[in-house]
Amino acid sequence: MIVQENLRLGYSLDSDEQLHFRFSRPEQMPLVASVFVASSACPGTTTKKVWSYALEELNGVTTVTVQPVWEYPDDYCKTQTQGLIWSQREEMAAFQAMLDKASTSTAAP
Repeated sequence: MIVQENLRLGYSLDSDEQLHFRFSRPEQMPLVASVFVASSACPGTTTKKVWSYALEELNGVTTVTVQPVWEYPDDYCKTQTQGLIWSQREEMAAFQAMLDKASTSTAAP
Protein backbone atom coordinates (compact mmCIF):
# COMPACT_ATOMS: atom_id res chain seq x y z
CA MET A 1 0.00 0.00 0.00
CA ILE A 2 2.83 2.42 0.80
CA VAL A 3 4.45 1.84 -2.59
CA GLN A 4 1.17 2.11 -4.51
CA GLU A 5 0.10 5.32 -2.77
CA ASN A 6 3.43 7.10 -3.22
CA LEU A 7 3.68 6.11 -6.89
CA ARG A 8 0.12 7.37 -7.38
CA LEU A 9 1.20 10.73 -5.88
CA GLY A 10 4.03 11.05 -8.41
CA TYR A 11 6.97 9.95 -6.27
CA SER A 12 9.78 7.75 -7.59
CA LEU A 13 10.82 4.66 -5.64
CA ASP A 14 14.52 5.31 -4.91
CA SER A 15 15.14 2.45 -2.50
CA ASP A 16 13.27 -0.80 -2.05
CA GLU A 17 15.13 -2.64 0.68
CA GLN A 18 13.44 -5.21 2.85
CA LEU A 19 11.11 -3.31 5.19
CA HIS A 20 12.48 0.08 4.09
CA PHE A 21 11.23 2.30 1.27
CA ARG A 22 12.49 5.69 0.08
CA PHE A 23 10.49 7.86 -2.31
CA SER A 24 11.32 11.25 -3.80
CA ARG A 25 10.07 13.78 -6.29
CA PRO A 26 11.42 17.15 -7.39
CA GLU A 27 9.58 19.91 -5.60
CA GLN A 28 10.06 23.53 -4.60
CA MET A 29 10.72 24.11 -0.90
CA PRO A 30 8.57 26.67 0.89
CA LEU A 31 10.13 30.14 0.73
CA VAL A 32 11.02 30.24 4.43
CA ALA A 33 12.90 26.93 4.22
CA SER A 34 14.65 27.64 0.91
CA VAL A 35 16.78 30.62 1.94
CA PHE A 36 20.06 28.66 1.84
CA VAL A 37 19.30 26.39 -1.12
CA ALA A 38 21.71 26.74 -4.04
CA SER A 39 19.98 24.48 -6.58
CA SER A 40 20.18 27.05 -9.38
CA ALA A 41 23.98 27.08 -9.03
CA CYS A 42 24.27 23.29 -9.13
CA PRO A 43 23.51 21.88 -12.58
CA GLY A 44 21.78 18.50 -12.54
CA THR A 45 20.83 18.81 -8.88
CA THR A 46 17.28 19.55 -7.82
CA THR A 47 15.48 20.05 -4.57
CA LYS A 48 13.43 16.99 -3.66
CA LYS A 49 10.74 16.08 -1.20
CA VAL A 50 11.73 12.71 0.26
CA TRP A 51 9.65 10.25 2.30
CA SER A 52 11.30 7.28 3.97
CA TYR A 53 9.33 4.46 5.57
CA ALA A 54 10.75 1.81 7.88
CA LEU A 55 8.58 -1.13 8.86
CA GLU A 56 9.29 -3.25 11.91
CA GLU A 57 7.33 -6.26 13.07
CA LEU A 58 7.34 -7.30 16.71
CA ASN A 59 4.96 -9.83 18.25
CA GLY A 60 2.66 -9.74 15.23
CA VAL A 61 2.34 -5.94 15.23
CA THR A 62 3.87 -3.88 12.44
CA THR A 63 5.15 -0.42 13.32
CA VAL A 64 5.73 2.12 10.55
CA THR A 65 8.21 4.94 11.08
CA VAL A 66 7.93 7.81 8.62
CA GLN A 67 10.71 10.32 8.01
CA PRO A 68 9.92 13.16 5.60
CA VAL A 69 12.79 15.49 4.61
CA TRP A 70 13.78 18.03 2.02
CA GLU A 71 16.91 17.11 0.08
CA TYR A 72 18.75 20.05 -1.50
CA PRO A 73 22.21 21.17 -2.66
CA ASP A 74 24.24 23.51 -0.46
CA ASP A 75 26.70 26.20 -1.58
CA TYR A 76 29.21 23.49 -2.52
CA CYS A 77 26.62 21.40 -4.41
CA LYS A 78 26.69 18.74 -1.69
CA THR A 79 23.38 17.15 -0.77
CA GLN A 80 21.91 18.34 2.50
CA THR A 81 18.67 17.43 4.26
CA GLN A 82 16.24 19.40 6.33
CA GLY A 83 13.35 17.91 8.24
CA LEU A 84 9.98 18.40 6.67
CA ILE A 85 7.35 19.67 9.05
CA TRP A 86 4.73 16.99 8.76
CA SER A 87 1.80 18.61 10.42
CA GLN A 88 -0.57 19.16 7.56
CA ARG A 89 -3.84 17.55 8.54
CA GLU A 90 -4.49 16.21 5.05
CA GLU A 91 -1.09 14.44 4.93
CA MET A 92 -1.63 12.86 8.33
CA ALA A 93 -5.21 11.87 7.49
CA ALA A 94 -4.14 10.38 4.15
CA PHE A 95 -1.37 8.36 5.81
CA GLN A 96 -3.73 7.06 8.51
CA ALA A 97 -6.31 6.13 5.86
CA MET A 98 -3.60 4.26 3.95
CA LEU A 99 -2.66 2.33 7.11
CA ASP A 100 -6.31 1.58 7.88
CA LYS A 101 -6.87 0.33 4.33
CA ALA A 102 -3.75 -1.83 4.49
CA SER A 103 -4.76 -3.42 7.79
CA THR A 104 -8.22 -4.34 6.50
CA SER A 105 -6.94 -5.64 3.17
CA THR A 106 -4.32 -7.88 4.81
CA ALA A 107 -6.44 -9.18 7.66
CA ALA A 108 -6.88 -12.94 7.75
CA PRO A 109 -10.40 -14.18 6.88
